Amino acid sequence: MTCQLITGRRNSRRTRILYEKIFEVLEDHRVYLILPEQATFQHEIDMEQMRGGRSLWNLEITSLRRLAQRYVMGNPMDALGRELLIYDVLSQHKDEFASLKPRDIRGGFVEDIGSVLKEIAMNALSADFLREKADELADDPAASDLGDKLRDLALVMSVLE
Repeated sequence: MTCQLITGRRNSRRTRILYEKIFEVLEDHRVYLILPEQATFQHEIDMEQMRGGRSLWNLEITSLRRLAQRYVMGNPMDALGRELLIYDVLSQHKDEFASLKPRDIRGGFVEDIGSVLKEIAMNALSADFLREKADELADDPAASDLGDKLRDLALVMSVLE
């Protein structure tokens, strides 16, 4: 994997030279064109106009932030995928929940559960820890509902793991 810098003054055809070099190696190699966030879409349009029947399958025009999200931080699931997974867990295990008994599982409820699970993950809490805290609250009648909610969240976390 090589990295090549193309430098020059303004209006010195740097972009055109860059595109030509990309098209030279695009057939045999995967090419990542890393640009500022605001420039990626315009360069995608320009490359499409210049391609002249050549395939762009091996070209990825991305920003540094998007590249980092994909390759450094793993492959995080987007919000919709996470909500679909949570919806599936809530639907399949609805009879096992003590406190989370939505009559009609809708987007708002699923989003709320997703944001709670995200906060739990950010604080590095495990499903076992939630179960332990729920057991501690079992003796307190004023907090029994909280204990049930913690057990339900622990169940969702266990299924998602």
